[in-house]
Amino acid sequence: IIKTFGKYLWPSGRNDVKFRVVGAFSLLVASKILTVQVPYFFKEAVDALTQNNQVSDIVVVPVALLLAYGAARTLSAAFQELRNTVFAKVALQAVRTASGNTFYHLHQLDLSFHLSRQTGSLNRIIDRGTRGINFVMSAILFHTGPTLIEIALVCGIMQYQFGLQYVAVTLGTLAAYSVFTFKV
Repeated sequence: IIKTFGKYLWPSGRNDVKFRVVGAFSLLVASKILTVQVPYFFKEAVDALTQNNQVSDIVVVPVALLLAYGAARTLSAAFQELRNTVFAKVALQAVRTASGNTFYHLHQLDLSFHLSRQTGSLNRIIDRGTRGINFVMSAILFHTGPTLIEIALVCGIMQYQFGLQYVAVTLGTLAAYSVFTFKV
């Protein structure tokens, strides 16, 4: 599936589409990095409350860190919306190209095929196919892909903070959950 969609997402000779794909991916990564940073803002806010500082520091630092948390959440959501906006043209171009290829293929079929089929059902099938392409692309690129990026970021942070044992436990838990989900 990815190989088939790859030629629509990375078409040769279309630098504008490639630029949009790279831009959307960059916004995706920026959004995930901000999402992963949010717990650190809370950590710093709690640490600032527990240290023996001046009274002004006890108020100013946690408030500033909570504002940073709000900014990070807002920017993360904004990057996701920008990613959707940047990628919309690419997705529509891919669906349009796939539909055009299907339509061209139908025109190349012999007359007996067209006489034995109902043209209304072919139109519904093509419409369902284009909606299916849009659904699969958004599922892979906006759900599965970002989840894998976030897992990689979290595992990198856990490996840095705690060691490979925690990463192994986390990945083992995710694998067991995935197996259980697909089996049931």
